[in-house]
Amino acid sequence: MATADVWRCHLESVGIGTGGAALGAIGAPGFPARVPMRLLGFALLALTVGLFSPASRASAQAPDDILVAKERQEHPDSAVLIFNVSMMKDGKPDCLPLGIDLKPEQGRTQRIDVNVVRMQRFNGTPRWGALAPLPPGTWTVVQVSCYKHDFNGQLMRIKLAPGEIVNAGHVVVNRVLVDPGDWWSRGPKYATRIKFEELPADTVESLKTRGPETFARAKRRTFEINPALLR
Repeated sequence: MATADVWRCHLESVGIGTGGAALGAIGAPGFPARVPMRLLGFALLALTVGLFSPASRASAQAPDDILVAKERQEHPDSAVLIFNVSMMKDGKPDCLPLGIDLKPEQGRTQRIDVNVVRMQRFNGTPRWGALAPLPPGTWTVVQVSCYKHDFNGQLMRIKLAPGEIVNAGHVVVNRVLVDPGDWWSRGPKYATRIKFEELPADTVESLKTRGPETFARAKRRTFEINPALLR
């Protein structure tokens, strides 16, 4: 009996059948030239499940997790800082913070984007909060900026251990009027007040979408406020 007949008899004995699409010789002499359609269906089903499984979708939709993994391949001791900022004036929303400048003990100041609002006509999705890989060490916030103005000065700091992931929460920077000034000699004088809150719900949702694995592993710790701002 030829090899092809042996394969056909075996397939029929297990109930698969011999109907299938002609694929030609696979390579080995005598290898059956026809593959059962049912086997092809099983293979296509397995491929579809793999491509569209929740894990595959999460991996494709988690750019911040990918960013952190890539950073740690190059720098295994890299830390991650998660936070958001609001800017207030006399206790009322002032303007949308766009980024902060973080200065290390040694090295160059780094600019961290906080909120990124993309135009909806370009199918953009607003990105709330920052998830930023950083070298370990002490980082000082020296500027918080929005489209209207900047807060300058050593506002607060945080220390990141090697490999640490820190959720620093929601930083509320409030400009409080302490002296209205006058019209002819001096302008109004403001003092800066800072407080910490839990991350808003929209920020948490955004961070879990962009970096679910990284966000889930974060420990909660706030910045340390510059003592001069507490006077």
